[in-house]
Amino acid sequence: MPDVIRRALLGGVVVIWSVAAVLLFAIPPAPVPTVVVVHWANGHHMEPALLPAFAQPFNQASQRTRSGKRIEVQVYLASSGTIRREVVRRVQTGLPINRGLPDPTVITPVAEHWLHDINHAVNQTVVDVSRARKFVTTWIGIATFREMAECLGWPGREIGFRDIVDLAADPAGWGRYPCARAEWGRRPLVT
Repeated sequence: MPDVIRRALLGGVVVIWSVAAVLLFAIPPAPVPTVVVVHWANGHHMEPALLPAFAQPFNQASQRTRSGKRIEVQVYLASSGTIRREVVRRVQTGLPINRGLPDPTVITPVAEHWLHDINHAVNQTVVDVSRARKFVTTWIGIATFREMAECLGWPGREIGFRDIVDLAADPAGWGRYPCARAEWGRRPLVT
């Protein structure tokens, strides 16, 4: 192959590559479709070291769906009462109370009863609680002095919130228990 033809071909290739390089930088790539997962979470989960700290590296890792769409998690602080009011309003009217909260993909109230309350308020199943995935179980307990618990019957029987409510509602208070101490006062202190 004559040298002139070889140079012409090489020059043509250089021109084509140069044009292609210019086009690559001049034409922005098509944006990757994104699936946004909006998570409304109660304050306990929104501590900086919890959900926000989990969402940041998840988003930075550019997780993808099977079809190649990028997944982005957006977490929003919403108390359980706010979650209930917003979901009920949006189901009933299609309109938010707080326009700053986009429609949720995931909701995490502080306790399961909020989900039942949403269903009850709209008289339909909005959240299928039987199929809802629980990722934590929180134990709620009563903290008191050992002597007070023993006076109420522990450890011979389990003491529950009903015992505390009954004690607080009884006008005699601790006075109905012969084992009660004067320094406990008449009315139980419940916080």
